[in-house]
Order: sequence, then C-alpha cells, then structure tokens
Amino acid sequence: MPIGYDFHAWVVSAKGDICDMDTSRPSLKADYELISMLRHGHKDFTFVHKEWKETPKHVKKVREELSGHIRGLPLSFAWNELKDLHGMCHQRAIIIQMKNPSARIVYGSLGLKSNRTGEVWWEHGNGSPNYKKKPQHTIKRLW
Repeated sequence: MPIGYDFHAWVVSAKGDICDMDTSRPSLKADYELISMLRHGHKDFTFVHKEWKETPKHVKKVREELSGHIRGLPLSFAWNELKDLHGMCHQRAIIIQMKNPSARIVYGSLGLKSNRTGEVWWEHGNGSPNYKKKPQHTIKRLW
C-alpha cells in the first residue's frame, strides 16, 4: 500500500459474514497481542471493523491500480503470498472478492477493542474516512 494511506479493507459475504485475515495464525496473533499490550496494557481484546459510509477517492484509486496487478497473477500464487501479511489487506480483499463475486469489498477502520474498558485503538484507519497518515520522516545520516 502506498505510504500515507491509512485504511483497512475486508470482504463481506452476501450473508453478511466478515472475511478478513486469519488472526489465529501464531505470528499475526502475536503481533496484535503486542499492539494490545502497548495500547491497552493487556491482551484481552476483540477486533472491531468500522465500515466507512463513503469510500475516499484516494482509496478508489489504489483499488483500481491493485486490481490490475492482481488480475495478472495466478490467484493461488497471489493468495499464498498475500493472505496474512500486514499492509496487504486491500490485495487480500480483492483476491477474496475475485473468488466470491457475490461478496463486496468494504473499506474502513480496524480496531482492537479492550474487553475490560471498551476503549478502541484504531490500528488501521483511525475511525474516519478522511484521515491520511503523514509520510514517515527518514533519519538523516550524520556521517
């Protein structure tokens, strides 16, 4: 995903079921448990998906570009490479929708809701469709 865009993408089936990354996979589970420990002080959390009512133009543009790239790859190869990687939610959603045409891609925010306090930390997207992260500054070499 291009630097500066902060959103999450997932797929909703025709029945309304959310299809997203496999958070039971040990490496992903450990990543999100660490995030929860840093943000909430404990590992007791639930994932929260917040769908944005409108898809921002910059997200639509990214989708168009990625769709073209993914359609040029064998689906099984693309799926195996991207299915559970951080930062690949958009690509993963496109692949899932290609396999399930009746499903729809949803854009929004993914948060970790503390099961103790109810507080939500928006890890991907900040709960708002008009949010863009500022590019990360690089450290200059002093020697």
